[in-house]
Amino acid sequence: MLKLLLDEHISRHVSTGLRRRNRLIEIFCMSEWEEGTLGQDDSVCLHAAALRGLTVVTYDRRTIPPLLKDWAEQERDHGGVIFVDERTIAPSDRRFGYGAESVGERNGKSGLDESSFLSPPLISTK
Repeated sequence: MLKLLLDEHISRHVSTGLRRRNRLIEIFCMSEWEEGTLGQDDSVCLHAAALRGLTVVTYDRRTIPPLLKDWAEQERDHGGVIFVDERTIAPSDRRFGYGAESVGERNGKSGLDESSFLSPPLISTK
């Protein structure tokens, strides 16, 4: 099962829309997850997500890549990171759940799955 944690800059409407459209995705918005995580250091959030088997979805291409490099050098595990930008997921997008379902339907699938969600320009690294 795909399990995602959206960073604090992605609207809760994105997680709500995806949950409504596809119940196979476990998705949380940082603002509604693990009280006290909002505003925490990236390392704390990445570690907490990894403990729960969540992949972090983020716009942050400034601080996350160096953190991932450090973790790789230390051989630390994490749940993965998906980098997005405003063209992929708008920060306040209320319609994302509808668009995600359409992607699955265009690919001949009944809903959203990992292959349709992780298509370029998104990348996942571990």
